[in-house]
Amino acid sequence: MEGSVRGAIAGSGAAGARERGRGLAWRMVALSRAAILACALGAAAPAAAAEGAARAGVPQARDFAADGRDARASGRVIVVLFGSAGCPWCQRVREEFLQPMLAGADGRRRVIVREIDVDAHAALADFGAAATTHARFAAAHRVRFVPTLAFLGPDGAALAEPLVGFRTADYFGYYLDARIDAALAKLRARPAHQKLSQSRGRASS
Repeated sequence: MEGSVRGAIAGSGAAGARERGRGLAWRMVALSRAAILACALGAAAPAAAAEGAARAGVPQARDFAADGRDARASGRVIVVLFGSAGCPWCQRVREEFLQPMLAGADGRRRVIVREIDVDAHAALADFGAAATTHARFAAAHRVRFVPTLAFLGPDGAALAEPLVGFRTADYFGYYLDARIDAALAKLRARPAHQKLSQSRGRASS
């Protein structure tokens, strides 16, 4: 009798040990899975943060009517980057050219820079203060490739030929500066041309 009791106790102890072992194993698996998930999230978070930080230097367009008033008051050109989140060439234009331009006082005196995401349905006010979206604005400007840089006046009219694509960094800066110079020259010539037209109109009347 005593032997059978001891055997039962030993058996129950062994069974309990096996249950505790299985419980410990499951906890270890759960912890391992949690660690793997944390690592994956930890790797994804810096990547997402890096993309957000990279794009943060080029303000997203929200109100072109307000930008137009600002451009008119300050005599600046509105440079619009038509890009997309998954475009590596757009990223290079942002990081290598537009962000350094905005970081310098001379660049900020010459241009207002905004970005349009051609795939986004983010709300936007156009130059006439009408409600639209990034995607519709890009379609209205017939943007077919990204990156495309447009050089616009306070009323949204083009002041220079768009800069389409990103062939090489060696010459891109030259073409960008040349477009901005041409746009500024046209913008500064506008008031004189308008005054000349008005004076001619008064002289002929």
